[in-house]
This record gives sequence, C-alpha cells and structure tokens, in this order.
Amino acid sequence: MNEQKLFQYLKKYWVDLEGSKEETSRYDCYSKSTNTRIELKCRRKHYDTLIIEKGKYNYLLGRHKNHGEIPLYINSTPKGIYCFDLRQEVGDWITDKRMPKQTDFENNNRIQKTYCLLPLSQAITISDMEKKKKAIKKFVDVFGGSFKKLGANDVDYKVFDKDNSLVAYAEVKDRTCVLSQAYPLPIAIPKLVKLCDKRLNPVVIWACDDGIIYAKVKDIYGDIRWGGRKPRKGAVNDEELMAYYDKQRAFKYIRYS
Repeated sequence: MNEQKLFQYLKKYWVDLEGSKEETSRYDCYSKSTNTRIELKCRRKHYDTLIIEKGKYNYLLGRHKNHGEIPLYINSTPKGIYCFDLRQEVGDWITDKRMPKQTDFENNNRIQKTYCLLPLSQAITISDMEKKKKAIKKFVDVFGGSFKKLGANDVDYKVFDKDNSLVAYAEVKDRTCVLSQAYPLPIAIPKLVKLCDKRLNPVVIWACDDGIIYAKVKDIYGDIRWGGRKPRKGAVNDEELMAYYDKQRAFKYIRYS
C-alpha cells in the first residue's frame, strides 16, 4: 500500500479528509469536522516498533497544544494499519546519522535524524477503531443521543442525550467473539477507576462481533484478579489488575441488525 491508497482508505473513517497542499509539509492530511491532523507512513515490511521523526512529532503536538487538534500518526504495514494517538507519552529520543533521507523512495542518501520508537502495543488498529465507534453509536441510538471521543489518557467517550446535555461517560472494550461467548467480561482496574472518577453515570460497553453488552458500573458486580493478555514485546500493561464480570441481570444487550 502506498500513501495515496492509504489516504483514500482512511476517507471511509474521516469523510472530509483533505490532503496537504505542500509537498514538504509536516503532516499529510486534515479532517476539519473532527479537528484531526494526521501524518501517514507506509512500510514495506512489518516491524514491532515504528519510527516517528521528532520534527513531525513536535509539529503535530504543537498543533494540539495551540489549537486543540487531535494528532494522529497512522502507519500501514503488510500486517495491518496502526494508529498512534500522539497525545500519549512517547519513549526516549534517538539521534542517528545513518538514517535514510526518504522512507519510500529510491534514495540511498543518509542524513542525521532524531526519532523515537513507538511499540505497536500503544497503537490501535483501524479495524478496532471502527468497531468501538460502531458500538458507541449503537448505544446512543437507543435514546437518540450523541457522543464525543475523549483523549488518549482519558476514558473513551462523553455521552449526550437528544438535547445535547452531558448524561454519562463510557468506556468501550473490544471482545473478539459473539455475544453468547463473551463472558466473563473483562476490564482493567485502572480504566474502571478512571471511568468511575467521572461520577456521572459511568457505563461500560463491551463490543462483540454481533452486538454490544452494556451496564452502569454501579449496577454490576464482579471478581478482581491479576490478568490481561499474553505479554507483547514493548508492552507494559498487557498484564495488570483486572475486573471480570459474569452474566447477571443488570447487563443489557443490543444485536447489530
């Protein structure tokens, strides 16, 4: 996949996405409706960590700090499309004099670049983003409401009623299974605490392949134990304190039609 094909693919998710008019720009595209500025990169090989140059990072983060834009860094590899929210903390910066001048062109010149390595464990795949968006939309459609995505270090969404009044906060968790096979329902304790600290009707939504399961946190009970997923290279939170919820009356279900 080249950057033009990646750009066209992303227009499914950011319909008003416009490309940069300048060839040497520090970003590749911008969505006015979502106030999102994006840098794209296409990799011919798959890597467990992906490079971002400091100049482009500083530019995108500066736009966030000064104009409230959402700064995203989206990479394609042979194994998928990975999206990094640059509002998250990144690792140490490395200066290397042997870096190629250009990534995807026949140019063997070497120059000095300062960059950091972003582990894929910090990224969300585009398919996961779409699944979470589909789940929250299905939830708010129940009462004719709307939602707003929050930052990388916050819970997932603010939830508004049909009169555009803030009525809840929601965290959406992906379950790669159908509704009937979803239990026990997991969520990391730090996420749960952050959600409950919002106080205003904290809701957890589990996005399954064929629908959603949801409940207010105050109405459900579960077990707390150490758990998570099999540790991935570069990941620090794959194993952590988790809450697990078995099937109970407070859970509500909505199937996708």
